[in-house]
Amino acid sequence: MLAVVAVAVAGGAILLYVLATRPPPTPVRRTSAAPTPLVVVHVETPDAAIATARAEREAALETLRRSGPADETWSSQAGAVIDSVKPAATVSDVGCYVVGCGATLTFDSDRTYRDALAQLASSAPYRAWTGGKQLTSPEVQSDGHVVVELLLFRPD
Repeated sequence: MLAVVAVAVAGGAILLYVLATRPPPTPVRRTSAAPTPLVVVHVETPDAAIATARAEREAALETLRRSGPADETWSSQAGAVIDSVKPAATVSDVGCYVVGCGATLTFDSDRTYRDALAQLASSAPYRAWTGGKQLTSPEVQSDGHVVVELLLFRPD
């Protein structure tokens, strides 16, 4: 029993010593200014950016495919829009579906991609398309190629 009391007294003495030798706490100064909001910045690594763009492109194409294949009167118009980018891009995965048409476009470089977008926007077939138009986020690959999905939604 005496040993237990001795341990308790020794523990208390150590605690008092630690508290006595610690510097006093610094007082917190309160101001009337509003607190600075926390800003979260999301920075994607190149691999994450590629994966995000690829997932967006594949999801968009899958949405078209799920609507079922179609060959409507406007399909040839969509083909003309897609053909208008062929000199600048390699075109693949072309298809028309109930909700619209889509094509995967691969450009040799970011510069080629940007120039082709400007050319596409001013082309007669693109301007004549009365349905919705969408390009997915560019997937800039490690070799510099840029891949996007061109979506042309049915005009009616």
